Amino acid sequence: MTLYCLLKFSYVRSIVLRFTGKSSLQLQGSKYLSVQSKEKNMELPITGGCLCGAVRYEISTPPISGFNCHCRTCQKAIGAPYFAGLFVPASALTITGNYKEYATVAASGNTVYRAFCPECGTSLFGRNSTFTDIRTVAAATLDDPGIFQPKKDIWVADAQPWDTMNPDLPKFDGNPWH
Repeated sequence: MTLYCLLKFSYVRSIVLRFTGKSSLQLQGSKYLSVQSKEKNMELPITGGCLCGAVRYEISTPPISGFNCHCRTCQKAIGAPYFAGLFVPASALTITGNYKEYATVAASGNTVYRAFCPECGTSLFGRNSTFTDIRTVAAATLDDPGIFQPKKDIWVADAQPWDTMNPDLPKFDGNPWH
């Protein structure tokens, strides 16, 4: 079975995703996105949830990419020096349980909705008003967070001086997708 998904971003006209199996995802038209599933044997579905268990989620395809965001908004939203996140196709994310969203305006002018559990406060996932076909998922909320493989550090201009970053990852002062 081959599944095609078309994602549109401002930095390229479109990205075509071709999913052909459990650990095979091919990307065409993007120099920024990459696939983590080949690095570690990833079993599907990928599952996770909040601290109290009231909100659970399932991801039915391999993540598109992983990143560490060091922007001040992420720092404040999660109470940590950076947000470790996965990009996943919105259609591949199934959420059970009730969650709340808090909307903020990003540096790009887009509205970012940050979802959290109203019971325990765990920051879970996000969505962007412009990139509606993609969702971010907090890597720390995965049932197996060891599968997370970040590909880049973004918004490092906002990183705290005591934040230690992996020197092997590419660094971007701001948003690399603009």
